[in-house]
Amino acid sequence: MKISIITVNYNNISGLKRTLESIDGQTFKEYEFVIVDGGSKDGSREVIEQYAEEHPATVWVSESDKGIYNAMNKGVEMATGDYCIFMNSGDCFYFKDSLQQCSVYLDGQYDIVSGAVMTDRFSKRAPREDELSLAFFIKDNMNHQSTFICRSLLKDYPYNEERRIVGDHEFFFQTLLLNNVTYLDIPLCISYCEEAGESGDLEQSINERLIAIKALLPPRMIDDVDFIQKFHNPITMWVGRLFYKKSLRKLFYKYNQIRKRFTR
Repeated sequence: MKISIITVNYNNISGLKRTLESIDGQTFKEYEFVIVDGGSKDGSREVIEQYAEEHPATVWVSESDKGIYNAMNKGVEMATGDYCIFMNSGDCFYFKDSLQQCSVYLDGQYDIVSGAVMTDRFSKRAPREDELSLAFFIKDNMNHQSTFICRSLLKDYPYNEERRIVGDHEFFFQTLLLNNVTYLDIPLCISYCEEAGESGDLEQSINERLIAIKALLPPRMIDDVDFIQKFHNPITMWVGRLFYKKSLRKLFYKYNQIRKRFTR
């Protein structure tokens, strides 16, 4: 299996250098490296050009684009690997042997393979397959820095370039929930993720996420999305499980029988 590492960069030369160093330090070398630069003016192009001269497995372009998801789609078109992983400027593999550890799982049996991510503030494991519900995608998200995706799947479902923040989230919702592609979560910390940029605006991200999800669902399910967004939390779930217990249902049925008897 061939792995394509795709890095999108725009005027982030310091983050780009960290990412290049991380990739160059990987013990596993059976990969190609695709760099998509958005026409940076901070010296990134010169850094990429020098790196590519020293690393023949690197293909790159530096030109203006229409946003991050346009750049990510461009990277997929340039890639030739069986699996792609997006390690954008500032993101790094967590261990020097992260690719080596992950490679044993990339046997073509699964369309999407995901592991844990680490940031300065928290760590986050990959969701289990049985957690990939409508509620999960409304409330949570996947980490593309720790997820390997079959290139053929990315070609079939390119990122929605109209999205500014949640194009990757929309992709995972479409493929994992609506199309039920094969998925494997692995017990490995794959990447270190730099602090979020525009996608770190939580309110804006949630609003765009809901818009994207509703656009993919039939109209009859729109109210379900709003309900889950508002009420799906540990307290209401606990109350719901409590009242669904058999003993309480029996009491409710008995109450209804008595009420109907006196209201005839």
